Amino acid sequence: MISAESLIEGSTWPATTTAAAANSAMSLFTTDQTYEFELTIQRSAELGTLMQELCSAQGLDIRRARFFINGERIQLGDTAESLNIVDGDHIKM
Repeated sequence: MISAESLIEGSTWPATTTAAAANSAMSLFTTDQTYEFELTIQRSAELGTLMQELCSAQGLDIRRARFFINGERIQLGDTAESLNIVDGDHIKM
């Protein structure tokens, strides 16, 4: 689980441990009205887990939070691959 402190300072989600996993990792930036978080994720990881962790760290209800990339709403089962997200993209909350 990602703590609020690690989100504010930046964190790795999920952790990558092999060279193959490192090749499939990417950095994303998530912004809301107050904070910007830099996170490292695997391209095939479901973004729903990331969204739930961000909401939990900020005390928000996942059912009321909305996440967007390039104007398109992100669904819980979406992955970076399925949405063609590239390294360095910004997800808006």
